[in-house]
Parts: sequence; C-alpha cells; structure tokens
Amino acid sequence: MKLKFFLLSLFFSCFLLVVLFYFAFLGKGDRRESKIRIKAIAQTGSQKEALKTDDLAEILGLSVENPYCLSQQQIKKKLLSCPLIETAEIEEIGFDILWVDYQMRRPYVFLGNYLNIALDRKGYPIPFLPFYTPKN
Repeated sequence: MKLKFFLLSLFFSCFLLVVLFYFAFLGKGDRRESKIRIKAIAQTGSQKEALKTDDLAEILGLSVENPYCLSQQQIKKKLLSCPLIETAEIEEIGFDILWVDYQMRRPYVFLGNYLNIALDRKGYPIPFLPFYTPKN
C-alpha cells in the first residue's frame, strides 16, 4: 500500500513539474501568437495623446465586452492600416497592459475639392478633423 501511494505521489509530482516547466519557459512563445487580454493601453509618441485611448481601442476592435486582441504582429498590422498612424511599435507590459508607441502622420496640404481631407508630405490622404486642430 505504501509503495502504491509513493508511486502515485511521484507520478503526480513529475506531472506537475512538467506542466510548470511548460508554462514557465515554453508557454511564453505561444502567448504572442494567441489572443492576448488587454485591460489597459499605455501610449507614447511624439505628440502627447495624439489619439484618445478610446480611439486606439476602437482601431484594435477592443471593448469592455471583448477585451481580447490578436497577437502583437496583428495588432501592429491593424494600427498601420489606420490612415492616421505612420509608424507603430507594440509591447506587452505585465499581463494585461498593451504599450503602444506610434507616430502620427502630419497634414501638409489640404486636398482642394474634398472636405476634411489633407495630404501628408508623402501624399498619403488623411482625415483632418477631429484629429488635428488648426493650431497644429
């Protein structure tokens, strides 16, 4: 009976060690490819809060009901598909915080026949209002 209990506890201990090893070392690589839960967004850039955090969450498809977002590569792809964002860097801070460092496109000229459309220096069309104020 003691031998059976010893073997059972040994098997359970080994199984527990394997599971802990997987999540401690190997599980981190899979985490970047799977959906990540985001509770907060920290943003930096050349302009102080050029986009409101709610706007960033909307671009990423985040909401209170759906706090999950795709992998970091897919988040970056979504941000770069927004016409306002020129460059973006993404990093996970802690467990549920997404850090976004982005550079906004700067309007250079207005497109004459269209309302609320400006062009940056590279000729990329961007919406002007409400993202840019006349003093900028």
